[in-house]
Amino acid sequence: MSSSLRAAPLPTTDPWLTLQESAAEVKVHENTLYTAIKRGQLRAARVSARGAYRIRRSWLDAYLEHAATGGPWLAPTRSR
Repeated sequence: MSSSLRAAPLPTTDPWLTLQESAAEVKVHENTLYTAIKRGQLRAARVSARGAYRIRRSWLDAYLEHAATGGPWLAPTRSR
């Protein structure tokens, strides 16, 4: 397939964020989010052997909603 026939990627409404971008977005230290990931409170995908994480915006929103309300933890489900 020639490059001129390839479709442009569709914009996503649920972007991937780095740990640093996520921390800046919610104005907390990166270690706060790293701890939440390790405790299973914040879902994240590891994308390299060195441990770089990516977090979907919706996963970050779910974590913040739980933190703000103190309600029951509704962790995003993992897709297979």
